[in-house]
Amino acid sequence: MNQTEQLKKRIEEGAYMQVFFYQGKEGHVDPYRTQEGVQSYLLWYDGKEKLVDSLEAVWNAKIFAGKSLSEISEELTDLDWQ
Repeated sequence: MNQTEQLKKRIEEGAYMQVFFYQGKEGHVDPYRTQEGVQSYLLWYDGKEKLVDSLEAVWNAKIFAGKSLSEISEELTDLDWQ
């Protein structure tokens, strides 16, 4: 399983915050459920954050130095499941 497949699987599980580094800066994908039971994801990178409400948005939001997670997933380093 390559890094992208592993990352997708872990994020889809929705149980862990994914911490990583991209271009020497820390990033996070933090899944959680709202009080209404809606699955949401807080994306964070280099002091900026974006709240999204779907896995598709997780992969396509261009918050990571102007790129999406789908574009940079193989370049991430120091992946840590918290």
